[in-house]
Amino acid sequence: MADTEITPEKCKGGGNLCDNEVFYGFFFGKVNSMRNNKGFTLIELMVVILIVAILAAVLAPMMTGRIRQAKWSEGKSGAGTLATGIRALMAELGNSSTAWLDQIPGGALDGATDPTAFEVIGATEADLRGKYFAVKDYAISGVAWNAGLQRLDYTITVTAPGCVGGGDWTLDGNGDWAYTP
Repeated sequence: MADTEITPEKCKGGGNLCDNEVFYGFFFGKVNSMRNNKGFTLIELMVVILIVAILAAVLAPMMTGRIRQAKWSEGKSGAGTLATGIRALMAELGNSSTAWLDQIPGGALDGATDPTAFEVIGATEADLRGKYFAVKDYAISGVAWNAGLQRLDYTITVTAPGCVGGGDWTLDGNGDWAYTP
């Protein structure tokens, strides 16, 4: 049976990496002592914690943005409900007639000042009440028939409550959205 075990006596004066007792003690001594221990070293645990912390730091802003977008989708849905109500009222009373504008005094409705304001266009408080947005967060302004372009002009503004963040989204008569921080 060949003697292949590396020992300090065999390494001394051999002209290889084992010449250095510091090398032998540092490398071979640690390997042997690790075989007897069951568990992780402090360095290994710290490296894992560091990796998890870096991943959390990278993913947290991304997830926050997605949550905010999800909350805003509720507000946008409510604005779409109001836009449908305006178009339905206009269709009911006739596109060419402006009699339906009399239903919207001054071409504006504001849920913050009058919670029942949107009932004129068929939208109830229950239609606009959600987890994050309420009637008070919606306003309609600039409702008018544009005779030259043969289209309805209006702007629906959704104001974010504190739990959603800041800013406003506006929906115009063309169906275009705009964000104002």
